[in-house]
Amino acid sequence: MAHTETHGRRRTTRALLALGLAPVLAVGASLTPASAAEGDSSRAGARFLSGEILGTNLDDTAELAGVEVENLGEPDPVTATNPLDLTVLDSINVNVPGGVQLPLSDIVQLGAVNQWATAEDAGASHAATGAVADNGGVGTGVDAGFPGNATFDLSDVLGDKLTGLVADVELELGAVSSEAHLVGPESADGAFELTRDYEIANGKLKLGVPALADLGPKVEQAVGTVDETVNGLVGPEGSVTGAVESLSALTDLLALIGAEKVDVTATLETDLQSAVQEFLATPIGEGTGVQLNLAEGTLVVDLGVLLGDLNGQAPNTEVLSQAVLDELAATVGEVLDKAVQDLVAVVEDALQKAELDLAIYAEVTDPVLGTQVGTLDLVLNDTLGNIVSGKAQIEDNSTGTVPGLIAPVIAETMNQILAVVGGTIDETVFAEGGVLTTLGETAAGLLGGLTDTLAPVGEALAQLLSIKLNVQPDVSAEPVDEHHSQLPSTTAEPRVSDGPYRVAAVQVTVLPANPAAVVTLARSEVGENTVAEAGQETGADVARNGGAVGGAVGGAVGGDAAAGGAGGAGAGTGLPDTGSSSNQLLILGLALMLAGGIAAYAVSRRRGLPQR
Repeated sequence: MAHTETHGRRRTTRALLALGLAPVLAVGASLTPASAAEGDSSRAGARFLSGEILGTNLDDTAELAGVEVENLGEPDPVTATNPLDLTVLDSINVNVPGGVQLPLSDIVQLGAVNQWATAEDAGASHAATGAVADNGGVGTGVDAGFPGNATFDLSDVLGDKLTGLVADVELELGAVSSEAHLVGPESADGAFELTRDYEIANGKLKLGVPALADLGPKVEQAVGTVDETVNGLVGPEGSVTGAVESLSALTDLLALIGAEKVDVTATLETDLQSAVQEFLATPIGEGTGVQLNLAEGTLVVDLGVLLGDLNGQAPNTEVLSQAVLDELAATVGEVLDKAVQDLVAVVEDALQKAELDLAIYAEVTDPVLGTQVGTLDLVLNDTLGNIVSGKAQIEDNSTGTVPGLIAPVIAETMNQILAVVGGTIDETVFAEGGVLTTLGETAAGLLGGLTDTLAPVGEALAQLLSIKLNVQPDVSAEPVDEHHSQLPSTTAEPRVSDGPYRVAAVQVTVLPANPAAVVTLARSEVGENTVAEAGQETGADVARNGGAVGGAVGGAVGGDAAAGGAGGAGAGTGLPDTGSSSNQLLILGLALMLAGGIAAYAVSRRRGLPQR
């Protein structure tokens, strides 16, 4: 019996000590802050180049991999950056039609691009790729050495699908990038906030059009006809020479000085071929969204101009929509109409600058002595433009007795010479019905026919290519704000965002009806993210802190019901965050522990038990 009492007293003593220790242990547990990140999770990823080209799966190529990060409640962000190694494109082979293997770099050329992602606590994640810096800053990538340019040479991919209307297809994109951000709720009734955006500095579609290349020689031929007609003004049989020789004022002048014979010579320097070559080599249509280069036989479409803007488009916008293709056809017609005017203007300008050199020369001989006593020497050297406008002047270089003889009539004679020369040139070249009029009519026929030829180019282009902007696979219709959204999430804890949410700057599909290639550029994704209950511990926190308290107390009391109850309470309620009350709890715990020790000592003394 004594043994039983002693055991009971000892158990009572331990219980009293445990009651004193329990608050201290509870305070110790509360001194470790409840982790807001515990139970949170976030994910993000970024990849610049993905898709498939003629059976070659780019997603299976490890060297083209982007970055993927995951944070499972760690307080520090998990961040990854991986600039794409462009030399990899040379080592990946693609089987193109005709049984030929080409390196991927022959089909896709990239400027330096970056890939960045970070996953934080509190259910936040961010991603960006393309023309982005190492910190994920979009728009700063160019300055940081990541221009993010991309060029697609699709002619080999299209193979025999190319028609006689379109022989080559090349797509150029500048400074391509995307970014995605998913931020967890800041309050119990809050929602996840999703932001997705993309940027493309410029985009041009370059088409090889054989009909344009065929037009160049025809234009050269039409201008060559003009050149022949103009040069026919001069020479022994030229109209200018003949008009001067038959001028009555000159005949009277020769009779006055006693000259029996006069030499009228005229030369003309034109450079129409150089002018037309420059015209053909200079793209026409600048600023319209469509540029035609007749020398190269190319049609370049500025996608941003025709679309209005490459940026700020709704999710999954098709660039080559029917509206854009209709605008393309109309603009091509307008550019070609203006090209007729431009061609005539170029040739007219060249003719205005062409220089005519006219010389009237006669020797005067003394009829008695038979010796030369003077010369008639009149020279006209000026541009056709000045001659026709009356700005030119004839220079009188006559010698001997001639100047005195012709003085009364020379001024009027020279005026008549200028008038007949200018009139002949104007009638043949510049006036209505002249060679420039004929050139305009010829060019209108050539370029007008080309307008009809190019009318189906939009339809052909739509069959060859699809270009989508702001690609968001989870969006089927345009939301109220396609860039920034509040996402529904479960009201239960933890709160889950769903996802992943993706955005790609552009997706190019070759032969959309039966795709030969689908290539996605600048894809960023965030989610699925999870946020634990705000302001409370998660299950992991409770298990850790409650277990520590319950275990300590249970060990001290040997599993008593009272002590076990204390442990259960600790496990069942979340501990408050540490604050100014922690020190007070610590003092209270120490006081209780001391009181328990004193009480135990008093009991043992009163019972007369030995102390152990």
